[in-house]
Amino acid sequence: MKAAHLFGFSTQDSRRSYLLWSLLLLGILITCITLMVLDADQLPRKHLLFAVGVIGLWRYSWKMVHAARAIYYRHYHYPKLRAAADLGGKASELLVIVPSYRVAASINYRVYRKLFEELQSYGVPSRVAACITDPVDVSLIEKAREDVGYDVAVDYLPQSGKGKRSAMAEALSLFLAQGIDDNAQLVLMDGDTLLSDNVFNQSCCFLSRFSDLGAITCHNVPLVKGSNVIRQWYKQRMALRNFYMNSLSLSHGLLVLTGRFSLFRARILVNKDFIHTLEHDSIQHWRYGRLKMLTGDDKSSWFYLLRYRWKMLYLPDVTINCVEEAIDSRFVVSSLNLMKRWYGNMLRNNGRALALGPKHCGFFLWLCILDQRVSIWTTLTGPAFVGLFALLYSPIIFAAYLAWVIIGRGLNCMVIALVSRSFHPLYIFLLWYEQVIGSALKVYVLFRLNRQKWNRQKIQTGGTSSLHDVLWPRLLTLASVMSLVLFIALIHGFLTI
Repeated sequence: MKAAHLFGFSTQDSRRSYLLWSLLLLGILITCITLMVLDADQLPRKHLLFAVGVIGLWRYSWKMVHAARAIYYRHYHYPKLRAAADLGGKASELLVIVPSYRVAASINYRVYRKLFEELQSYGVPSRVAACITDPVDVSLIEKAREDVGYDVAVDYLPQSGKGKRSAMAEALSLFLAQGIDDNAQLVLMDGDTLLSDNVFNQSCCFLSRFSDLGAITCHNVPLVKGSNVIRQWYKQRMALRNFYMNSLSLSHGLLVLTGRFSLFRARILVNKDFIHTLEHDSIQHWRYGRLKMLTGDDKSSWFYLLRYRWKMLYLPDVTINCVEEAIDSRFVVSSLNLMKRWYGNMLRNNGRALALGPKHCGFFLWLCILDQRVSIWTTLTGPAFVGLFALLYSPIIFAAYLAWVIIGRGLNCMVIALVSRSFHPLYIFLLWYEQVIGSALKVYVLFRLNRQKWNRQKIQTGGTSSLHDVLWPRLLTLASVMSLVLFIALIHGFLTI
């Protein structure tokens, strides 16, 4: 059975959905343009030109730089890497860590069965550390192994309930105690990740061929259980991820090694230093002091490799299927909760990565790390300008802004589709939502970095009722937003000094 139709849902979109959303977008655009023509004298041509010309020029130029890099990497640079890697041979051993928390039995069985099939196909000695939460998982995994007929060593590690970091550290400690070969490779994958055919044959050769390469990750295809909007949101995110990963990988560096599936040179992670780092990773915050990392284990492994100058690659022709189940049937609630965790992980790691400097990280990668902070504010300048003009002059600006969103984000999505080969009319609004609402959420999270939460495991830190944890974040958030609005008001002439 094809992965696209497993677990009762499909990755395919109907033509009717494309047509209806395309007609809706066209109708909204025509309406907005009509309103703009009728009230053309109310539109702030000079202000709009400045808003689009300065901030927009920077953002769209940056996007085109990424597009050029992504296309060059995908069609020219990567094929050369692939040709060289295919001559690289095999790993001496494969070590696999699969942390899962209350994954449905049907998914659990298929994930492990496919894993065993791929390990058998690759044909080297293998060991699997299954981090389980229920004794029933053992019988499911054993059945999957028997059905495949592959005699692979599986160690079952019941999770202590302290989170994914603790489970992974225990598995790494087990491999360390057992001993590993110098040319062994380590797979970190989630318990709801379905591997593709020949995934190890396609990916392990890169680490075997390039001695300075520390890790690789690959393209994720989401299998989503939820509404059409939630499904398109995940697909839009993966298309955007594919776009930026291709661009970044041209510099042989990445911004994350996703926990869904990443392959490492085993000796980098199977050592006491990294195991201690993974379990006790922390940052020093100017207001909260030492903050221990709860989520973001993939960011910890990424920063560890970055700190020791290991190269990282993205393999666009290798895919895995990740099962995504919305934590809430309401799109906004579900997406905000997920983004809050993702952006918190990014912001907690961004400062220390930025501090390494361009010489250590490489100029382009460091510039992208810097842009993670800058883009929070540049993305919000448009909505801030529109809000001010509507308040002081005319609400017709909303029609102009909506038309600009449809045209601007539409072109944006087309550029992304050139690399990712994925598009749906809903992507236009979802990209705006991801950028603008996401940036507003980043501002909120930026002053609350102590708050961390695992949605499935119900583990969280921070969020106390003390004045230190309630009043100060609110004041700092308000001050930063007011500073942005004041800056926009001054440069557009709404206020004068």
